[in-house]
Amino acid sequence: MNRRLAWAFAAIISIGSLSNSIAADMAVKAPPPVVEVYNWTGFYIGGNIGGAFATDSTHFGITDPNNTLGLTGGLVPINFNSSPNSVIGGVQGGYNWQVAPTWLVGVEGDFSFTSLHYQGSLAPFVSRFPPANSFSNSSLRIDDLATIRGRIGWVQSQWLLYLTGGGAWMSGRASGDVGCPTTGNNGCGFNSHDPFSSNANKFGFVLGVGGEYKVTNNWIVGLEYLYYQFNNTSYSAPALDITTGAPTGRCCALYTDGNVGIYSVRARVSYQFGAPVVAKY
Repeated sequence: MNRRLAWAFAAIISIGSLSNSIAADMAVKAPPPVVEVYNWTGFYIGGNIGGAFATDSTHFGITDPNNTLGLTGGLVPINFNSSPNSVIGGVQGGYNWQVAPTWLVGVEGDFSFTSLHYQGSLAPFVSRFPPANSFSNSSLRIDDLATIRGRIGWVQSQWLLYLTGGGAWMSGRASGDVGCPTTGNNGCGFNSHDPFSSNANKFGFVLGVGGEYKVTNNWIVGLEYLYYQFNNTSYSAPALDITTGAPTGRCCALYTDGNVGIYSVRARVSYQFGAPVVAKY
Protein backbone atom coordinates (compact mmCIF):
# COMPACT_ATOMS: atom_id res chain seq x y z
CA MET A 1 0.00 0.00 0.00
CA ASN A 2 2.77 2.43 0.93
CA ARG A 3 4.56 1.60 -2.29
CA ARG A 4 1.46 2.47 -4.33
CA LEU A 5 1.10 5.83 -2.55
CA ALA A 6 4.74 6.59 -3.27
CA TRP A 7 4.24 5.88 -6.96
CA ALA A 8 1.12 8.09 -7.06
CA PHE A 9 2.96 11.02 -5.47
CA ALA A 10 5.85 10.57 -7.89
CA ALA A 11 3.43 10.63 -10.87
CA ILE A 12 1.75 13.84 -9.62
CA ILE A 13 5.13 15.56 -9.20
CA SER A 14 6.18 14.49 -12.71
CA ILE A 15 2.97 15.81 -14.27
CA GLY A 16 3.40 19.15 -12.45
CA SER A 17 6.97 19.51 -13.67
CA LEU A 18 5.93 18.70 -17.24
CA SER A 19 3.10 21.32 -17.08
CA ASN A 20 5.50 24.01 -15.87
CA SER A 21 7.90 23.17 -18.69
CA ILE A 22 5.15 23.40 -21.34
CA ALA A 23 3.88 26.71 -19.92
CA ALA A 24 7.37 28.19 -19.94
CA ASP A 25 7.87 27.06 -23.53
CA MET A 26 4.54 28.60 -24.57
CA ALA A 27 5.47 31.93 -22.92
CA VAL A 28 8.67 32.10 -24.93
CA LYS A 29 6.81 31.44 -28.19
CA ALA A 30 3.98 33.99 -27.56
CA PRO A 31 3.36 36.37 -30.55
CA PRO A 32 4.84 39.89 -30.39
CA PRO A 33 2.55 42.77 -29.32
CA VAL A 34 0.28 44.40 -31.91
CA VAL A 35 1.53 47.72 -33.32
CA GLU A 36 -1.27 50.01 -34.52
CA VAL A 37 -0.80 51.58 -37.96
CA TYR A 38 -3.18 54.53 -38.40
CA ASN A 39 -5.00 54.82 -41.70
CA TRP A 40 -5.53 58.40 -42.93
CA THR A 41 -7.49 57.47 -46.07
CA GLY A 42 -11.17 58.43 -46.02
CA PHE A 43 -13.79 61.14 -45.77
CA TYR A 44 -13.83 63.53 -42.82
CA ILE A 45 -15.96 66.41 -41.54
CA GLY A 46 -15.53 68.79 -38.62
CA GLY A 47 -15.48 72.33 -37.23
CA ASN A 48 -12.95 75.06 -36.46
CA ILE A 49 -12.56 78.31 -34.52
CA GLY A 50 -9.83 80.91 -34.22
CA GLY A 51 -8.87 84.48 -35.09
CA ALA A 52 -8.75 86.44 -38.38
CA PHE A 53 -6.54 89.49 -38.93
CA ALA A 54 -6.12 91.97 -41.79
CA THR A 55 -2.85 93.06 -43.34
CA ASP A 56 -1.81 96.71 -43.19
CA SER A 57 -1.88 97.06 -46.99
CA THR A 58 -5.67 97.14 -47.14
CA HIS A 59 -6.94 100.64 -47.95
CA PHE A 60 -9.83 102.57 -49.42
CA GLY A 61 -9.56 105.36 -51.97
CA ILE A 62 -12.05 107.88 -53.34
CA THR A 63 -11.25 109.65 -56.58
CA ASP A 64 -13.03 112.41 -58.45
CA PRO A 65 -12.37 111.68 -62.15
CA ASN A 66 -14.05 114.81 -63.45
CA ASN A 67 -13.13 117.11 -60.57
CA THR A 68 -16.76 117.28 -59.49
CA LEU A 69 -15.80 117.45 -55.82
CA GLY A 70 -12.84 119.77 -56.27
CA LEU A 71 -10.25 117.27 -55.03
CA THR A 72 -6.69 118.46 -55.52
CA GLY A 73 -5.67 117.49 -59.03
CA GLY A 74 -9.03 115.80 -59.59
CA LEU A 75 -7.52 112.26 -59.39
CA VAL A 76 -5.79 112.39 -56.01
CA PRO A 77 -7.38 109.67 -53.87
CA ILE A 78 -8.46 109.98 -50.29
CA ASN A 79 -6.99 106.89 -48.61
CA PHE A 80 -8.07 105.14 -45.44
CA ASN A 81 -5.84 102.47 -43.92
CA SER A 82 -7.61 99.89 -41.78
CA SER A 83 -6.42 96.72 -40.03
CA PRO A 84 -9.36 94.98 -38.33
CA ASN A 85 -9.45 91.64 -36.53
CA SER A 86 -12.24 89.24 -35.68
CA VAL A 87 -13.16 85.79 -34.41
CA ILE A 88 -13.52 83.27 -37.24
CA GLY A 89 -15.23 79.90 -37.12
CA GLY A 90 -16.94 77.40 -39.37
CA VAL A 91 -16.97 73.90 -40.80
CA GLN A 92 -14.64 71.86 -43.00
CA GLY A 93 -14.85 68.58 -44.87
CA GLY A 94 -12.78 66.62 -47.36
CA TYR A 95 -11.12 63.40 -48.41
CA ASN A 96 -7.57 62.12 -47.83
CA TRP A 97 -5.63 59.51 -49.79
CA GLN A 98 -2.64 57.98 -47.98
CA VAL A 99 -0.74 57.21 -51.18
CA ALA A 100 2.33 55.81 -49.40
CA PRO A 101 3.18 54.99 -45.78
CA THR A 102 4.51 58.53 -45.22
CA TRP A 103 2.71 60.62 -47.88
CA LEU A 104 -0.84 61.93 -48.20
CA VAL A 105 -2.79 63.97 -50.76
CA GLY A 106 -6.26 65.33 -50.27
CA VAL A 107 -8.92 67.88 -51.12
CA GLU A 108 -10.82 70.05 -48.62
CA GLY A 109 -13.58 72.64 -48.64
CA ASP A 110 -14.50 74.96 -45.79
CA PHE A 111 -16.99 77.72 -44.96
CA SER A 112 -16.31 80.28 -42.22
CA PHE A 113 -18.20 83.09 -40.52
CA THR A 114 -16.39 86.27 -39.49
CA SER A 115 -17.07 89.96 -38.82
CA LEU A 116 -14.04 91.77 -40.22
CA HIS A 117 -14.93 95.44 -40.71
CA TYR A 118 -12.62 97.81 -42.58
CA GLN A 119 -13.55 101.46 -42.22
CA GLY A 120 -12.20 104.99 -42.37
CA SER A 121 -13.35 108.60 -42.54
CA LEU A 122 -11.96 112.03 -43.19
CA ALA A 123 -13.47 115.49 -42.61
CA PRO A 124 -12.67 117.86 -44.14
CA PHE A 125 -10.80 116.49 -47.15
CA VAL A 126 -8.10 118.21 -49.17
CA SER A 127 -9.62 120.41 -51.86
CA ARG A 128 -8.56 123.27 -54.07
CA PHE A 129 -11.60 125.06 -52.61
CA PRO A 130 -12.07 125.89 -48.91
CA PRO A 131 -13.37 122.49 -47.70
CA ALA A 132 -15.93 123.68 -45.15
CA ASN A 133 -18.17 120.81 -43.98
CA SER A 134 -16.71 118.38 -46.52
CA PHE A 135 -16.65 114.72 -45.51
CA SER A 136 -15.79 111.28 -46.81
CA ASN A 137 -16.03 107.73 -45.47
CA SER A 138 -15.72 104.16 -46.70
CA SER A 139 -16.27 100.73 -45.17
CA LEU A 140 -16.04 97.09 -46.15
CA ARG A 141 -17.63 94.39 -43.99
CA ILE A 142 -16.68 90.74 -44.57
CA ASP A 143 -19.24 88.22 -43.33
CA ASP A 144 -18.28 84.90 -44.97
CA LEU A 145 -15.15 83.20 -46.28
CA ALA A 146 -15.02 79.93 -48.22
CA THR A 147 -12.24 77.90 -49.85
CA ILE A 148 -11.64 74.84 -52.03
CA ARG A 149 -8.07 73.60 -51.42
CA GLY A 150 -5.71 70.80 -52.24
CA ARG A 151 -3.53 69.28 -49.50
CA ILE A 152 -0.21 67.42 -49.54
CA GLY A 153 1.20 66.05 -46.33
CA TRP A 154 3.81 63.98 -44.54
CA VAL A 155 2.49 61.22 -42.27
CA GLN A 156 4.15 59.71 -39.21
CA SER A 157 1.73 57.28 -37.55
CA GLN A 158 -0.75 59.55 -35.68
CA TRP A 159 0.85 62.81 -36.94
CA LEU A 160 0.25 64.73 -40.18
CA LEU A 161 2.02 67.89 -41.37
CA TYR A 162 0.67 69.44 -44.58
CA LEU A 163 0.73 72.31 -47.08
CA THR A 164 -2.52 73.56 -48.60
CA GLY A 165 -3.69 76.02 -51.26
CA GLY A 166 -6.47 76.79 -53.69
CA GLY A 167 -9.30 79.17 -54.52
CA ALA A 168 -11.07 81.46 -52.05
CA TRP A 169 -14.34 83.40 -51.98
CA MET A 170 -15.58 86.20 -49.71
CA SER A 171 -18.98 87.78 -49.19
CA GLY A 172 -19.74 91.09 -47.52
CA ARG A 173 -20.96 94.65 -47.96
CA ALA A 174 -19.19 97.82 -49.13
CA SER A 175 -20.50 101.33 -48.48
CA GLY A 176 -19.38 104.93 -48.36
CA ASP A 177 -20.18 108.56 -48.96
CA VAL A 178 -18.39 111.77 -49.92
CA GLY A 179 -19.62 115.31 -50.32
CA CYS A 180 -19.63 119.03 -49.62
CA PRO A 181 -22.92 120.02 -48.02
CA THR A 182 -21.98 123.70 -47.68
CA THR A 183 -22.35 125.90 -50.74
CA GLY A 184 -21.21 129.42 -51.48
CA ASN A 185 -17.84 131.09 -51.03
CA ASN A 186 -16.79 128.75 -48.18
CA GLY A 187 -17.97 125.52 -49.79
CA CYS A 188 -17.13 123.31 -52.71
CA GLY A 189 -19.66 125.04 -54.87
CA PHE A 190 -22.55 122.58 -54.72
CA ASN A 191 -24.84 120.97 -52.20
CA SER A 192 -24.44 117.29 -53.07
CA HIS A 193 -23.01 114.00 -51.87
CA ASP A 194 -22.31 110.58 -53.43
CA PRO A 195 -23.50 107.72 -51.18
CA PHE A 196 -23.27 104.08 -52.22
CA SER A 197 -23.89 100.63 -50.78
CA SER A 198 -23.15 97.42 -52.64
CA ASN A 199 -22.65 93.71 -52.17
CA ALA A 200 -18.94 92.88 -52.04
CA ASN A 201 -18.36 89.38 -53.42
CA LYS A 202 -14.79 88.59 -54.41
CA PHE A 203 -12.75 85.62 -55.60
CA GLY A 204 -9.09 85.16 -54.77
CA PHE A 205 -6.61 82.58 -53.53
CA VAL A 206 -5.58 81.02 -50.23
CA LEU A 207 -2.34 79.39 -49.03
CA GLY A 208 -1.51 77.75 -45.72
CA VAL A 209 0.13 75.13 -43.54
CA GLY A 210 -1.19 72.90 -40.79
CA GLY A 211 -0.70 69.96 -38.51
CA GLU A 212 -3.06 67.24 -37.28
CA TYR A 213 -2.99 64.49 -34.67
CA LYS A 214 -5.20 61.39 -34.44
CA VAL A 215 -6.46 61.13 -30.87
CA THR A 216 -8.16 57.92 -31.94
CA ASN A 217 -8.33 56.39 -35.38
CA ASN A 218 -11.48 58.42 -36.15
CA TRP A 219 -11.07 61.66 -34.16
CA ILE A 220 -8.51 64.20 -35.39
CA VAL A 221 -7.43 67.51 -33.82
CA GLY A 222 -5.28 70.12 -35.55
CA LEU A 223 -4.02 73.67 -35.94
CA GLU A 224 -4.05 75.54 -39.28
CA TYR A 225 -2.72 78.84 -40.64
CA LEU A 226 -4.30 80.31 -43.80
CA TYR A 227 -3.57 83.45 -45.82
CA TYR A 228 -6.32 84.82 -48.12
CA GLN A 229 -5.92 87.49 -50.79
CA PHE A 230 -8.62 89.23 -52.84
CA ASN A 231 -8.07 91.84 -55.55
CA ASN A 232 -9.28 95.44 -55.39
CA THR A 233 -12.77 96.47 -56.49
CA SER A 234 -14.20 99.80 -57.65
CA TYR A 235 -17.69 101.18 -57.06
CA SER A 236 -19.31 104.28 -58.55
CA ALA A 237 -21.99 106.43 -56.94
CA PRO A 238 -24.36 109.00 -58.49
CA ALA A 239 -24.32 112.50 -57.08
CA LEU A 240 -27.45 113.36 -55.07
CA ASP A 241 -28.69 116.62 -53.63
CA ILE A 242 -27.90 116.39 -49.92
CA THR A 243 -31.20 118.08 -48.97
CA THR A 244 -33.73 116.54 -51.35
CA GLY A 245 -31.97 113.31 -52.38
CA ALA A 246 -32.67 114.07 -56.03
CA PRO A 247 -29.97 113.33 -58.67
CA THR A 248 -27.90 116.39 -59.49
CA GLY A 249 -26.79 115.26 -62.95
CA ARG A 250 -23.15 115.69 -62.01
CA CYS A 251 -20.51 113.01 -62.48
CA CYS A 252 -20.20 110.45 -59.76
CA ALA A 253 -17.36 109.68 -57.36
CA LEU A 254 -15.35 106.47 -57.79
CA TYR A 255 -14.65 104.34 -54.70
CA THR A 256 -11.89 101.73 -54.62
CA ASP A 257 -10.95 99.27 -51.89
CA GLY A 258 -7.42 97.95 -52.20
CA ASN A 259 -6.21 94.37 -52.21
CA VAL A 260 -7.73 92.62 -49.21
CA GLY A 261 -5.25 90.41 -47.34
CA ILE A 262 -6.46 88.28 -44.42
CA TYR A 263 -4.66 85.68 -42.36
CA SER A 264 -6.24 83.33 -39.85
CA VAL A 265 -5.11 80.84 -37.21
CA ARG A 266 -7.68 78.17 -36.37
CA ALA A 267 -7.95 75.18 -34.08
CA ARG A 268 -9.91 72.35 -35.68
CA VAL A 269 -11.44 68.99 -34.87
CA SER A 270 -12.61 66.42 -37.44
CA TYR A 271 -14.22 63.00 -37.54
CA GLN A 272 -12.90 60.55 -40.16
CA PHE A 273 -15.31 57.92 -41.44
CA GLY A 274 -14.37 54.28 -42.10
CA ALA A 275 -10.74 54.33 -41.02
CA PRO A 276 -10.00 50.96 -39.36
CA VAL A 277 -6.76 50.51 -37.44
CA VAL A 278 -4.45 48.15 -39.32
CA ALA A 279 -2.69 45.68 -37.02
CA LYS A 280 0.99 45.18 -37.71
CA TYR A 281 2.79 42.23 -36.05
